[in-house]
Amino acid sequence: MNNRIGFEQVVARLDEQAMSHAVMPLQGPARLVISARGGRVFGPFWDDAAESVFWLPGAFAARASFDALLASGTWNIGGERMWIAPEIQFMVTDRADVPGTLFVPPQIDPGHYALSQSGPAAWTLSQQIALDAYVLSSGRKSLSIERTLVPAPDPLRSLDAYGDLLDGVAYAGYAQTVALAEGAHDDITSQAWFLIQVNPGGEMVVPHTTPGHITNYYDSVRPELMAVHPDHRRLAITGHDRYKIGLHTAYLTGRLGYVAPAGSDRTRLIVRGFFNNPSSIYTEQPEHSPGYFGDSVHIYSDGGGLGGFGELECAGQTIGGATGMSATTDTFLVWIYEGPTARIDAISRILLGVPA
Repeated sequence: MNNRIGFEQVVARLDEQAMSHAVMPLQGPARLVISARGGRVFGPFWDDAAESVFWLPGAFAARASFDALLASGTWNIGGERMWIAPEIQFMVTDRADVPGTLFVPPQIDPGHYALSQSGPAAWTLSQQIALDAYVLSSGRKSLSIERTLVPAPDPLRSLDAYGDLLDGVAYAGYAQTVALAEGAHDDITSQAWFLIQVNPGGEMVVPHTTPGHITNYYDSVRPELMAVHPDHRRLAITGHDRYKIGLHTAYLTGRLGYVAPAGSDRTRLIVRGFFNNPSSIYTEQPEHSPGYFGDSVHIYSDGGGLGGFGELECAGQTIGGATGMSATTDTFLVWIYEGPTARIDAISRILLGVPA
């Protein structure tokens, strides 16, 4: 559920743990908190008093609860994170027993990121890791990861009607560029996999060229939670319904969003932009569909067991295997707007092609 964790609480908890972190200014008073542990991006926060836009666990509210959270060894500390896909390959040891053998390699999370300021308004997270592959391929894969974050100007700023469109609307945005490289080329494929945890109570909005099909990874979406339209689909994030679906790259546009209430006649819109490339090999597979590939976007809804959040997930370009590539650089964008519902609706129509 929405735990309403603020900027000052996040900074205090990280300071108490002596965890390396940086405060990255965005537009106006908005800012991010970047943590070396887990390579997390917390926030954005509109100001010092504002709660995080992204979901954070309630354990951030007090020192004792946050200490206990970290001591548990959980990966689930909220915000935006980057993992390495495919999950079925690096995080499952037995395809016939995914629930029983699913785990998060510590090299991926919390990892051992180094955090540094790499420019006047840029911060970089970097690490070298070695992962074991169990399914799809086998062996050990060495990877280099470098992630650089910078503020992203409002993509609407050059429109003639910009002043009216943004009247009463707050904007915050950032870009994250990831350079992923393998130490040696072999049959093991790898992708950057970005996941944003969001508070429940809203809808994922996924524009598509045609409805196409979805892939159920587990716990199929109940029909009343998904509305399918000719140009997009909407999925409710309730905080108490668990499901995960994949959407095939051929039908997608490279933008998707999350829209949720933000007070009386106010709405928040989170837009994710990424290079959706149907020519790439998106290698994630459900346990029950050997040989399937092509999902560049995944939507996860937690049923409450992990905190009741949703996840907006997308993947970068694949390296290794049949790609013939040993390195790739991808940029992932986040644009966030909060303001009067009518104006957020107009912004959504521009950026996503559909109403909020």
